[in-house]
Amino acid sequence: PGGKFVLIVDEADAMFRTRDRHQVFEQALQQLLDLNPSMTVMISATSVPFMLELVHGMDSSEEDIEFFNLEPQDNYVGIEDIKILKINGKKVYLDQNELNNRSEYTSDDVTICYANEKVIALYEDALSDLQNRKGVLVLDCSCPRVYVTNNIKDKANAVQKLYRKRSIQIIVITFSGSGIAVKYPKKIVPVVESKQLGEWKSWHNSLIGTLLEDIDEKYGLHIPVFIFAYTKMCRGISFRSTKRIPTHMLMALGRGHNSSTIVQTLGRATFNGRNMQKENGFDCVRVLTTSSDYEMCVKTQNYINT
Repeated sequence: PGGKFVLIVDEADAMFRTRDRHQVFEQALQQLLDLNPSMTVMISATSVPFMLELVHGMDSSEEDIEFFNLEPQDNYVGIEDIKILKINGKKVYLDQNELNNRSEYTSDDVTICYANEKVIALYEDALSDLQNRKGVLVLDCSCPRVYVTNNIKDKANAVQKLYRKRSIQIIVITFSGSGIAVKYPKKIVPVVESKQLGEWKSWHNSLIGTLLEDIDEKYGLHIPVFIFAYTKMCRGISFRSTKRIPTHMLMALGRGHNSSTIVQTLGRATFNGRNMQKENGFDCVRVLTTSSDYEMCVKTQNYINT
């Protein structure tokens, strides 16, 4: 019987995934909706898909949907504050599927998978002026491989090795369904932790923020951190600590992802902390992605704002 409970659906845009509703989860949610709750609240940072779903199922327009847009605080760094990487003053974009399992960048006898000169330019921008900037946090969402050759650990290993050869020490982290792993550069690991030298260490929980807090506490904000992930970087997880927030992002998802996933992924580089961004020496988040993905994210946000 209806009218006896309130249904609140978080990440509402991801709840209905197929046209014919053949997934068990979709069917269970529909059964819950059929009980006629007194109120249904849909929550999402990417609301367009389920708004279209509502319009499709009713004899009215989007103007009839009761919609509440929660305004962020002044301290919020949103998608409109994420800027495209520039090389020599010119905006640089990836081409569609430019990064794939055949993409390689080689320098200093190190080969990095899912990389090219544009990717290295993003890394170089992050690592420039380390004397005056701190809290560098690079989010790399480009390599979908976890176990086969040219996987996220292969890429993380190679990036760390390249910059070690260039006399820059960085911490690399991977985050996948198998958990979180971190690899510290040899020069910063205390002698008492010598067993960890040059080795991957599994983090004891699935909360990336706790690892970043631990890094900041032990090693400070002056050592850059690179996080390599794919599906774990697409939705629902904040990649930040109290004082370290995203500074750069590589987003190369390919053609098989819907608009909500793309917007949600770029949203991993948004955060509350404009004051922290300035304190760390940055004025924006820099991203390298395709022009179509970037423009779609910006226009989706503009639509929601209006």
